[in-house]
Amino acid sequence: MTAFDKDILYATKGDFFILIVPISKEKGDPKDFWTKLFSSLKKWNKKEWVKPFYLGIGGKTLSIADYYVS
Repeated sequence: MTAFDKDILYATKGDFFILIVPISKEKGDPKDFWTKLFSSLKKWNKKEWVKPFYLGIGGKTLSIADYYVS
């Protein structure tokens, strides 16, 4: 993930990867940013895992405490 952007944080929970992306990364064009990120993830997935995956994009928050505890 750091190859795409070193400011994107990621973690795992079981078989799931969780990405935390600063809103500033969208640079005023969220659709373009997420399209490029998804494309990069697909390329990485083909080389490393070859498993199906999905990308869900949540809303903006003011702090990490705003996320649901799971």
